[in-house]
Amino acid sequence: MYYGVVKFPSDVLCLLCTKQSENVARQAVQMAPKEVRTDVFIVDPYDVDSVKTAASMAFERYPGDYVLNLTGGTKIMALSLVTADVAQNAEVVYFTQDGKVIDLKTGASTVHGLRLDLETMFRCTDNSVQSKMEVREILSGRLDAARSIALFMD
Repeated sequence: MYYGVVKFPSDVLCLLCTKQSENVARQAVQMAPKEVRTDVFIVDPYDVDSVKTAASMAFERYPGDYVLNLTGGTKIMALSLVTADVAQNAEVVYFTQDGKVIDLKTGASTVHGLRLDLETMFRCTDNSVQSKMEVREILSGRLDAARSIALFMD
C-alpha cells in the first residue's frame, strides 16, 4: 500500500480488507499523507459479490479517476475488482517484490525506484524502534533463536 500511495498520489485512499485484517488496515491508512481522505471497506476475501459491492460503494462515495493496486489480498479479490463494471476505466497496477510496478492493462513494467527506510517499514507494520540498542537486542534474540533451532535440527 505504501508504494502505491507514494507512486500514485491521490485525494482519496480506499482500502479493501477482511474483518481479520481490519485493525492493520486502519493503521495502514494512517500512513497516508494528511491531506488524503481515507476509507476502509470490509469484504469477504472469497466472495466475488462482497468485493464488487465494496468497490461500487467506494466508486459512488468517491467519484473520480482510480488506480487499483492489486498487490495485496486474495486472487478472488483481485479478479473481482478488475471485472467490476465500475473499475473498467481505472488504472490497474501490481507492485513486485523486486522493485517494479506493472500496469496490468498494458503489461508495461517499470522500476518504481521507491525505497522504504527502516523507520517507515516499522511504522507500516505497527512497530516502532525506540533506540539502536533495541534493534541490536531484536537481532540478537533472532540469532539466538536461529542457533537453537539449528542445534535442535542437528
